[in-house]
Amino acid sequence: MDFTYNYKKLLLFCFFILSVSILHAQNTDVSGVVIDAVTKKPLPFVAVSFPGTAYGVNTDNNGKYVISTTLSVNRLKVSFLGYKDATFTIKPNTEQVINVKLVPSSNQLQEVTVRSGKKPKYRNKDNPAVELIRKVIENREKNRPQSYPYVEYKEYDKMQFSFANLKKSVMDKKWLQKYNFVLQNRDSTTVPGTYLTPIFMDEKLTQYYYRKEPEKEKNDYPCPKGGKFRSRY
Repeated sequence: MDFTYNYKKLLLFCFFILSVSILHAQNTDVSGVVIDAVTKKPLPFVAVSFPGTAYGVNTDNNGKYVISTTLSVNRLKVSFLGYKDATFTIKPNTEQVINVKLVPSSNQLQEVTVRSGKKPKYRNKDNPAVELIRKVIENREKNRPQSYPYVEYKEYDKMQFSFANLKKSVMDKKWLQKYNFVLQNRDSTTVPGTYLTPIFMDEKLTQYYYRKEPEKEKNDYPCPKGGKFRSRY
């Protein structure tokens, strides 16, 4: 009885090891260090990516990087402002090390001499922007919604939760593949140097009404008369 139980456990363990080995063999893993070809110093925040895909990482403070994917890729691109782009041919579904020496761009700025002159004194007089702000402040009570007999407007609200710099090992999970459209459209502009992967977003458009006499407020949600709007995932 014990022999049969131990035999089944051994078979299950071997199957698990074999499965992990097969899955690992299907990954394309590339790592290395990016340095300046002239100074030999490591370059941080260099963009390393697989061209034609959404997979990309930045080097750390020591110029090191690690990038991986389950896609069949055969090229690696390294780019950094002020340096020439470098592209390498890689073998898909393998683990390899590629150390990169980036060559500075040949375009150099010409010498510029800056001389400070006498700065003119700033004057508010006859400045249209200053006059506009003054008018807004003077009429702020008149422009409040409660100052009108009737007010109607639309109000838009948006709430979003995101993961920052989600690891590639997590993005490659099978259960996330049906959300591949989200993973391929990560936001890299809102926070510089950070990839945001949205996991929840809620948008709402509300119609607001206000009447002074008799005083009454009303909020219609969703917005009626063709203005209905709601987006959530």
